[in-house]
Amino acid sequence: MECFNQKFAKFFGENFVYPSDAENDNIEGIVYASFTVGRSGKVENIKITKGVHPSIDEEVIRVLNLLPDFIPGTQKGVSVPVSYNIPLNCKIK
Repeated sequence: MECFNQKFAKFFGENFVYPSDAENDNIEGIVYASFTVGRSGKVENIKITKGVHPSIDEEVIRVLNLLPDFIPGTQKGVSVPVSYNIPLNCKIK
């Protein structure tokens, strides 16, 4: 059984398209992003907290917007928003 991290990494890798301008300039690095999984399970409030390059940052946001709905977090049986902060290592293949 795949864990969340493996599924997330696979999804990100399959959907991330390295921006040509960043690739041409040989720019790589770790983008730190935050988002919230809302009460309905939808990804909301995506923000880049530490970027690498504008076009890479935009691509990270694009891919995070493609994420399928999550099972929402619950507290005492009630759906609640859950915040995530993730590092995404963006490397040229």
